[in-house]
Amino acid sequence: MQIRVSKTFFIMIKRLYYLLFVKFYKFYISFGEEDLPHFFSMSLLSLLVYFNIAAIFSYIEIRLYPHFYLQYSIDILVVVYIINYFIFMFKKRYVSIVENTKLSSNVLKKYIAAIAIIFYIILSVSMWVYMGAEVRSLNLSNK
Repeated sequence: MQIRVSKTFFIMIKRLYYLLFVKFYKFYISFGEEDLPHFFSMSLLSLLVYFNIAAIFSYIEIRLYPHFYLQYSIDILVVVYIINYFIFMFKKRYVSIVENTKLSSNVLKKYIAAIAIIFYIILSVSMWVYMGAEVRSLNLSNK
């Protein structure tokens, strides 16, 4: 039973990740730009995941300051970007992801999904900024 619950949890997270990619993809296309919506979507998604990871590492750094110091923050962004490249771009998987991700036609569900995505973006960026400010103040106070 425990394995099944965790497997369905990861499947749900994967579907949400793909849905976020498709929403960014369709958002970019809605402006009439059809040049590189897949790279825009992948880059934006990589940046948001980086914000989340950096906020977590910043939190750890605040709690364990003398023993933990994150020095290679940009490397994390590069690794996330490469992972997303293989998830979406390798063998043009983004085409099947966009086609297979069925967005419901119910207007209420679309608004709820849009609000959830906007909330996720705001929360990710604000946590990254807040944790970064805390780390900077910690570094300045210990110099």
